[in-house]
Amino acid sequence: MSNLRSQLRQLYAMRILLGFAEAGLAAGILLYMTFWFPRRQPAWAMSIFFILLPLSGIIGSPLAAAMLSWGEQLTALPQPHDTEKTG
Repeated sequence: MSNLRSQLRQLYAMRILLGFAEAGLAAGILLYMTFWFPRRQPAWAMSIFFILLPLSGIIGSPLAAAMLSWGEQLTALPQPHDTEKTG
């Protein structure tokens, strides 16, 4: 059971570090777009960027689920939600 607690703490720590990394990503992309596009087009470019964010989730979620299913069939390894907790 202590191993499970250790893994849970590691999971939380990694999720927090990932959150810090993701926090600067959107701001960095927006700053980069202001340098890349001419002065007349930054609003257009930023609107396209913000429109594509939810579309990536709509397309990426089923794709990720299909890849997980395909990977399970290919390797015969159980998916994380299939493992049972003991204790």
